[in-house]
Amino acid sequence: MADDSLAKMTDEELINRRTQTQDEMAAAKMKAKFGQFKKTTEFPKMRKEVARINTALRQREIAKGTVGKP
Repeated sequence: MADDSLAKMTDEELINRRTQTQDEMAAAKMKAKFGQFKKTTEFPKMRKEVARINTALRQREIAKGTVGKP
């Protein structure tokens, strides 16, 4: 997923996408343990996507000025 497409998504969409990617990664890890998942190169891609989403959410949080406020 390109960074520019992340910028166009709302916070809620980003959170949903992050959750979906994390669920896909957990399922893939389980399949890999049983030898059913052969695309092990997908793991770093999934981790990087989650990191990009987290970064985008954090940048928005900082831009809003809600850093450190409950």
